[in-house]
Amino acid sequence: MNPIAFRKTGLVLVAAVSVGIWVLLVWQHFHGGVPSHSFMARKDMPSISNWWGALLLPLLTSFTLNRLKKRLFLTHSNTVASPKQLQTVALLFVA
Repeated sequence: MNPIAFRKTGLVLVAAVSVGIWVLLVWQHFHGGVPSHSFMARKDMPSISNWWGALLLPLLTSFTLNRLKKRLFLTHSNTVASPKQLQTVALLFVA
């Protein structure tokens, strides 16, 4: 896989994560409301809404894919990782 194909695949993955979280949040909104979670499950502590996932999940996916790209395609020596390295990185990413 070359860097251009990896970028296209990454954009598809970020789009899929974005659509997935938005579908979940819209479903929650129309079925009783989007839940919020309090720190340490205490009602007297501030709560964080699941709406933050709409921002954080695509950003974290993009960040992770960027780190994978840097690891797979070594920019400082312009070489591409071997198939064995690709398999190792893919397994670590899934884990």
